[in-house]
Amino acid sequence: MAKDPDLAVPADDVTGLWEGQWDDSVHVDELRAIVSKKSPQIYRMFFSARYWGWARSTYKLDMMSSDKGMPKAFEGSHKLFIFGPFLYEGKADGKGFSSTFSSKRFKGEFKMKRPDVSPGR
Repeated sequence: MAKDPDLAVPADDVTGLWEGQWDDSVHVDELRAIVSKKSPQIYRMFFSARYWGWARSTYKLDMMSSDKGMPKAFEGSHKLFIFGPFLYEGKADGKGFSSTFSSKRFKGEFKMKRPDVSPGR
């Protein structure tokens, strides 16, 4: 089924809904995000991640972007519960979002795309 053109996100906009997965080479699980623009250089990322196939966690972080064009390059950091500080670097355009993450004990990546907004889904 075709996507509804009224719900389509412009190719030069990274704000809105994203879905995909995170992978740290030991675990691979579901990841969702809502991205909003906080200022011209700061994007607020609200993540919802699944762990071990059943547990869910949410967190938000601000990522800096100095890019005016596409793809947007991001970087940021966040203290994640008992796991300590994580560093993030990534890029996104209107269709894809990818980021690496690293801490003392973990490193991996996020890969997301726009969710299917077809009518009836």
